[in-house]
Amino acid sequence: MLTLVELAMVAQAAEDYAACWYGPQPAAVFSRWDCERYVSEGYLKHLHHRYNLDELMAAVGAHLDANPNILTAGRVSAAELVARETERHKRAEAVLDQALIAFRAGRRAEGLRLIDAAEVEAPLMRDYDRLRARVNATKS
Repeated sequence: MLTLVELAMVAQAAEDYAACWYGPQPAAVFSRWDCERYVSEGYLKHLHHRYNLDELMAAVGAHLDANPNILTAGRVSAAELVARETERHKRAEAVLDQALIAFRAGRRAEGLRLIDAAEVEAPLMRDYDRLRARVNATKS
């Protein structure tokens, strides 16, 4: 079963790239199965060590089922992809700023919860386990 962070990775990959691999495209017509496969193979490589392709395709498919507008919205431009990534990073950094404030105020549990929340916003932005380890290594 995918974790909350892994589900966020699936959602972001599907939202950013699924429309590139569905329906009529310049070189071919892609089915829904093609879309799920290519998103899983190409944009979720960092999960291949934990899940097989069928599991990832099912997760992508479930996200697309819940958000059918993704496939009808059309391809996302390169500029929009950059903007989305930038916005995710800004949101995660803002949450990490709050985590640092909580940690410095002695609210370690809140700081750790906020690190978790930042990871959901931008899962691949940084090594969140390292941040957690630093918090956990400090004395209460």
